[in-house]
Amino acid sequence: MYSTLHDKDIMILNKIIYHFKEIERFDIVVVDVPKSETIAKNEYIIKRIIGLPGDKIEYRNNILYLNGKKIKENFSHKKTTDFNIKDLGSLTVPKDHYFVLGDNRTNSVDSRMLGFIQKKNIIGRAQYTILPFSRIGKRY
Repeated sequence: MYSTLHDKDIMILNKIIYHFKEIERFDIVVVDVPKSETIAKNEYIIKRIIGLPGDKIEYRNNILYLNGKKIKENFSHKKTTDFNIKDLGSLTVPKDHYFVLGDNRTNSVDSRMLGFIQKKNIIGRAQYTILPFSRIGKRY
């Protein structure tokens, strides 16, 4: 993910957090993505939670709309192409699923291509960058 995360960042992954609390919007998570038409082999990706179960999501003119309300995102990202989750065949994010996006939205494999992410495929929250030392800190 661009801006928030950089190539070669080394992070601490909290794998137990979601046993004690719910996944929250804008959390940065690690997702186990099964092999598909878009992904050549099983791999892990780091993305930001945008949509929770039951949410209606739309981007218009680089603005996020959740359930019809404009949402200010508190992180930097590049231009987001207009889209609506209706394009994925659902009016809302299904139960036990999430909608994820990368911050580098012009070059990100995310829910726009992969579809909704099942809760069981979310490995944990990427919480802290530990290396390089110049970037130590929280990332959620």
